[in-house]
Amino acid sequence: MTENGIPPGMWSRQYEAVLEKQGNNKKMQIKAIFLRLMLAFALVAPAVFVETAAPAAAQSVQRIVVQGNQRVDRESILAYLTFSRGGRYSEAAADESLKNLFQTGLFEDVQISYRGGTVYVRVKEQPLVNRVFFRGNRKVRDKKLADEVQLRERTMFSRAKLAEDIERMRTIYQRLGIRDVVITPKVVRLSQNRVNIVYDFTEGGVVKVREIRFIGNQSIPAGTLRGVMRTKTAAFWRFLTKSDRYDPDRLAQDRELLRLYYLKKGFADVEIVSAEAQLNEKGDGYIITVTINEGPRYKVRNVSVDPGVVEIEPRRLERKILTRPGRYFDASKLSKSLEQMTVETGRSGLPFAVVRPDLQRDPAAGRLDIVYRVEEGPRVYIERIEISGNTRTLDHVIRRELQLAEGDAFNRVLLDRARRRLLALGFFERVVMREEPGSAPDKVVVVIEVKEQSTGTFTVGGGLSYSATGGIKPVATIEVQEKNLLGTGRQLKVKGKLGRDERSVDFSYTEPYLFGFNMSGGFDLLFNQKFLDTHSLLEFGGGLRLGFRLDDYQTLNLRYNLKHRTVTLVDAAVCVPGDPKYSPALCPPGTNWISSVGLTYMYDRLDHPLNPTSGYLLRASLDVAGLGGNVRYVKGEVAGLYLQPVLADHGVSLKLKGTAGYIRSWGGYAMTAADRFYKGGPTFRGFSINGVGPRDTTAQQNYVGGELYAIGTVELHFPLGLPENLGLSGFVFSDFGTVGLVTGNGAGTVNDALALRVSVGAGLLWRSPIGPLQLTAAYAVMKAPWDQTDWLQFGIATKF
Repeated sequence: MTENGIPPGMWSRQYEAVLEKQGNNKKMQIKAIFLRLMLAFALVAPAVFVETAAPAAAQSVQRIVVQGNQRVDRESILAYLTFSRGGRYSEAAADESLKNLFQTGLFEDVQISYRGGTVYVRVKEQPLVNRVFFRGNRKVRDKKLADEVQLRERTMFSRAKLAEDIERMRTIYQRLGIRDVVITPKVVRLSQNRVNIVYDFTEGGVVKVREIRFIGNQSIPAGTLRGVMRTKTAAFWRFLTKSDRYDPDRLAQDRELLRLYYLKKGFADVEIVSAEAQLNEKGDGYIITVTINEGPRYKVRNVSVDPGVVEIEPRRLERKILTRPGRYFDASKLSKSLEQMTVETGRSGLPFAVVRPDLQRDPAAGRLDIVYRVEEGPRVYIERIEISGNTRTLDHVIRRELQLAEGDAFNRVLLDRARRRLLALGFFERVVMREEPGSAPDKVVVVIEVKEQSTGTFTVGGGLSYSATGGIKPVATIEVQEKNLLGTGRQLKVKGKLGRDERSVDFSYTEPYLFGFNMSGGFDLLFNQKFLDTHSLLEFGGGLRLGFRLDDYQTLNLRYNLKHRTVTLVDAAVCVPGDPKYSPALCPPGTNWISSVGLTYMYDRLDHPLNPTSGYLLRASLDVAGLGGNVRYVKGEVAGLYLQPVLADHGVSLKLKGTAGYIRSWGGYAMTAADRFYKGGPTFRGFSINGVGPRDTTAQQNYVGGELYAIGTVELHFPLGLPENLGLSGFVFSDFGTVGLVTGNGAGTVNDALALRVSVGAGLLWRSPIGPLQLTAAYAVMKAPWDQTDWLQFGIATKF
């Protein structure tokens, strides 16, 4: 028992019971309190959540603080933020603002935070490029690399642009045929957050094109196709050009050139499947393999115009068609026909009319029918024309060639014509046109992207000519030409010539759109000195020109010339009556002023302005002297050229050429030797220079020139069966015609007969990048007794 009489163990049991009862009461109290708190939280929490969550989603902007900017002003940074003072701040707005600031490329890091109504914009600007250095680039000049890179002096640096610039420079080397080039960039940090960029180059060797192969060319020989391509195979004389180096861009252009060539030759379904370049086994050159699916060759069977629902007389359009039945299909003539017919529909008050060709093929028969269908196109207008890439050429120079303007009806055919006109200027390496949606469904934005190319040339030439009678005659020339002066489209040319028989300097300036009109204007200055057997000629003066393009084929040029001419006799006895050397046809010498007006009309249907292979050209000119001055004559000349492949698949072509001229004095003026025509040498092969035509009856038989000439040429060009990369071809020819007629002083005292002269011959032609070389052997089959012949002629003009 315990002291209080309670048995042992009982007290503890009672106490535990009491404690258990008390504990249960406390638990119940705690549960009650917890339930009361939960109920209160359930009632209060929504209101608290609304009060606290709303500010997190969109908080009021009371102040914006910009930190870290050194070169970029505060206002520029604020312009890229999607929130402003007094507005609402949100995480979404902050993210959008971050994107905008990073996209400028001006910042290396940007942080945006919000605290107590203030937005903090912390920026770390990209370093400023101080200098750019190129080291080790022996095969590409610094200027060419500097023009290509984006990171230049006083531009903001970025790693992305640095990587892009390395690829740009690597592409330049690839176009030069240099594969193994290593470009190592170094970024040197400077004070004031500036950097210098140093590019170290390790250049490899030049890998040239060793062979060009064709697969699938069943109808056209490989040699002919190689001649179409701009890419050439390696040859020793191409050391001054880059055409024998592998260039992916040039190869892509070659694919298009081959496709156009096939389309021009009647292969309407042609497909240039691929053009691949692979290293040869030695690894010292590329082998280019072009795979072609020619398809059948078509002749045009029927051609018709279907006006449909468009109210236009079909005959008006039929006159514009160049594709003729019975001839091989020519896609270039089809394109030209579409262009002319589209222009004609516009002139007929149908600006939205569209002409579409419907080619109905009969592959088994090799025939196709062409139906030109006229449809009412969608009424879409040009809202805006945007031009980019013309860092030098002024916008208005490009726009005037488009012959399209904002507000005009949109027509893709006319847009294609505008592209061809821009390329024909020679100012641009590439012209890309695309359409983008305008501000309304019936409006489009025309975007024109151009890549400019060099338009200035500096040419130094040296050469020699040889003839059996005249011997070797050296000549040197120098020419400076700019076709796009200061980006205005104006042309400037200075040319000088120095030789044993001739010295000259010519200066010309041309404004292609005089006073904003579609006509050209310009002026010329000249100095010319010639040394002939009997006399020397010194001329200086100038002239004014106006040119009008009547359409795509016809041009008309007007001119006025004023020249001062001095004729000096080699032997004064020539003009002394009674002297054995006396020749009235060469008299009198002295000084004259020649004031003349003239015009030239030209109709050009050649397929290429520089290297034509087919088509024809006609030219006629008339000059009248005597509107001032003391020389009075009327002079007219005509010329014609016709080119036609006769065995195109074998590289055989025909050339026909004819020239004629006549000069006659008026107003009592006596014609002199300096006024007449002089022919021979390259103008009449088989005869020496100035060797065909009237001569006086003195012992010296001096050449006095003729007042009438007519000369024709028939020439057949053919390959020699040698590798085409040698650039050698042969030709046979016949020149025929006459030179004669002497009136005024000397009439009746010369050997003058308008007799037919004929020569035949053959020659070798080498078309090389360093200049054309021609070796001609000719024999005069028919000639006058006093004519001087020359059986061998050689000429080379070298440009370097």
